[in-house]
Amino acid sequence: MLIVCDSSGLIALHAIGRLDCLHRFFGDLVVPAAVAREIRSFVLPQWIRIVPVSSSRILLDAQLGAGETEAIQLAVELSAQWILVDDGDARVVADRYGLRVIGIVGVLLNAKKSGMLSSLRNEMDKLIAASFHISPRLYRTMIAKSGEV
Repeated sequence: MLIVCDSSGLIALHAIGRLDCLHRFFGDLVVPAAVAREIRSFVLPQWIRIVPVSSSRILLDAQLGAGETEAIQLAVELSAQWILVDDGDARVVADRYGLRVIGIVGVLLNAKKSGMLSSLRNEMDKLIAASFHISPRLYRTMIAKSGEV
């Protein structure tokens, strides 16, 4: 399964010590060069490959950051099964290009459902403590979906 990732999810998962959830759930990941440049807080593990965007046609129709733009472009070029992106505008653009979008909380929910995590609530609380924004509505929805109510 091929997944392209933006930097915010990788940085946040690394901050809470759960980057392994991505690898265990999706296998190897790819990121464009712009995402690799945005990640300064840690060295990418070997199972995350940096793949250059081959097209000069970068998505200019949205006001996105370089990492988000290149991640969407790369996912389109590679016909990726998934794209990990959390920014609302980036999710809209990715959806417009027919990409299956998952966010960091979705990754953690899948990890919880597959037995990799004992508590989604604890992991979301760690994300919030690490300055990752999770709306109260999303928090409640995901807790309900995880069965931790």
